[in-house]
Amino acid sequence: MKNLQVLSKFWLPAIAWAVIIFLFSNFSTTSVAPVTWQDFLVKKTIHLIEYAVFFTLWFRAFKNAFDYPLQKVAIWVFILTVLYAVSDEIHQTFVDGREGTARDVIIDSAGALSAWILIWRYLPKAPGKLKSWAKDWKLI
Repeated sequence: MKNLQVLSKFWLPAIAWAVIIFLFSNFSTTSVAPVTWQDFLVKKTIHLIEYAVFFTLWFRAFKNAFDYPLQKVAIWVFILTVLYAVSDEIHQTFVDGREGTARDVIIDSAGALSAWILIWRYLPKAPGKLKSWAKDWKLI
């Protein structure tokens, strides 16, 4: 029963987020803003956020499933995130109206790195309520 709880609490959210990214990559893109630079900014901000969430969910799953030092967990999850970003960009080359770019892998990696820095450096020093939430969520 405990394994089922660990699966549902830690692994399913991470897997679900990976599936969501994959499914959204199947859609051709449309403009989200009338001005080109605004459209670019919105889409790339979404990339940053989605991969920050991806890193966070996988970090949480690995941290709570394996007895490894946290820095080692973070390194492996970062590598996983970058590899997933690469595979997602390759996937997009097969979707009409999409393109896979190295720029997007870099932006996705920056999102993962941002999450890593926030979890590692700032979350332990966060105000009480946020820190308590992170402990309850088993992030720190």
